[in-house]
Amino acid sequence: MHKSRFMRKSAIVPAIVNRIKRDLIHNPLHLIFSVDFLGVTKSTLSSLSKGFAELSTDGQFLQLRSKQGWSRRITGVGDGLVQGTEAFAQGLAFGVSGVLRKPVESARQYGVIGIAHGLGRAFVGCIVQPLSGALDFFSLTVDGISASFIKCVNILNNKFVPQRIRDPRAIHRDGVIREYDSLEASGQMALYLAEASRYFACTDLFREPSKYAWSDYYEDHFIVPNQRIALVTNKRVILLQCLDLDKMDRKPSKILWDVPWEEVLALELAKAGYQRPSHVIIHLKNFRRSENFVRLIKCSVDEEREAQAVLLCSSIRKMWRSHQTGTKVVPLKVPSGLRPVYFASDDDRRESQSPARPLLSSRGASSNVEHRLINHTVNFQKMWSSEQEVRSRCKLLGKQVADDGRIFSIWRPLCPSG
Repeated sequence: MHKSRFMRKSAIVPAIVNRIKRDLIHNPLHLIFSVDFLGVTKSTLSSLSKGFAELSTDGQFLQLRSKQGWSRRITGVGDGLVQGTEAFAQGLAFGVSGVLRKPVESARQYGVIGIAHGLGRAFVGCIVQPLSGALDFFSLTVDGISASFIKCVNILNNKFVPQRIRDPRAIHRDGVIREYDSLEASGQMALYLAEASRYFACTDLFREPSKYAWSDYYEDHFIVPNQRIALVTNKRVILLQCLDLDKMDRKPSKILWDVPWEEVLALELAKAGYQRPSHVIIHLKNFRRSENFVRLIKCSVDEEREAQAVLLCSSIRKMWRSHQTGTKVVPLKVPSGLRPVYFASDDDRRESQSPARPLLSSRGASSNVEHRLINHTVNFQKMWSSEQEVRSRCKLLGKQVADDGRIFSIWRPLCPSG
């Protein structure tokens, strides 16, 4: 309805035509949404898919499906088709892999009798899990069609969904509300959106969205080379792979690896062809023989600023030490006959005024130092050597042999649990 007193002749006919077009499109859509045909169809398909998924009694499949369910953001037909295809592939892969996996799991748990139980579960899962994925595909496709219709109706009614102006304020482990920092807020969103990958037949197929969104608090993050983000939380250090750093707070990043504080053995700074530290090396307590015994973070080297590797190492060390203060310390039991070494605590290091004071001392140490030192024995194991016949496991630099024939080795201490 035009309430203007005057109107140009050239504007009357286009206004009438636009009104007729809008009514012809809007009224059928309004009729569809008043019946909510698409909503009922989506709800029915989702309920059937959930029922078939629960029949499989596969806890891993149910947990992954639940996480993906509440993290989905479907804004149109394209999102519905993509996520529906992913759900169908997930159900098919779990059903096929369960034929081998479930009998083995049941045999480990119940022995030979469990093989029959595992075969029964595998047979049921091979049928119901792909069927659940197919129903998820149709449900998500209908959800995408519904989202596209809602967009059309909102545009015709001149209704716009409000968008967030800025990211939520970063809240650290202590719960103190501080002045808003856009850099910290974007780092917190990167933690919330981070996805862990699941592997099937050496191929990255599925994702576990928002893996640490509800368990960890954001503490610090650093943008490192190769579009990666080193993120420090109250429970672990994480390395993320981000496709677009400008949209790191809106698009999820991939978790390359994460190391909980309980698994950190030591921190090390390395200079790989630079005058300043360029790498942070995190030594692990536990690892398989086929895996790396360190985690490596390559940092940017800028001569005009403080070394990024030093800042990152300091941030990791701060949270690692904070975690250690809250854990129970178990004293080492030193076997007789082994030569002991003496370690000074951090407090003793701060009290020392001489930077050249040794941290290790022999039995004949002076009396003014010996009363503050604790007697422990530490055994070491060779992890890497530059000898030609030894297979290298070092990823920082290639295997090198000195010109004068010297041999270089990496040793690590063997520490008992606790």
